[in-house]
Amino acid sequence: MPGTYEARRLSLRVAEHNGASPTYARYQRQFLVEAGFARTEATASCVGSGTPEQTQRSARALLTRLRSSSFQQTVFQQAWTDRERLNSLCTEVQTWGERPDAFECLIWRAAVGWVASENAP
Repeated sequence: MPGTYEARRLSLRVAEHNGASPTYARYQRQFLVEAGFARTEATASCVGSGTPEQTQRSARALLTRLRSSSFQQTVFQQAWTDRERLNSLCTEVQTWGERPDAFECLIWRAAVGWVASENAP
């Protein structure tokens, strides 16, 4: 459903506009190395939504963002979409969440760094 993808991209765009970095996590280990940590480790995990209850919950979460006044204020002021298109996207997200074949997969990244210890060999 192309509207669902568009809604997710729009949500990320608003997050970036508000100072978030959706791509920051992929660079966490690099940043730790550059900051001088003696040892670093990065991991990733996948979270899937593949039941009707999970995809409906995911759709509701996205719809909450799309319908929030602050989100709408940003997208309309920046002229990224108009009310008619946003309403259409909301309808598609709702429809996606109710589809029996709906599936969502999110990748979570993390990194940790250790400082050098005076007692380390």
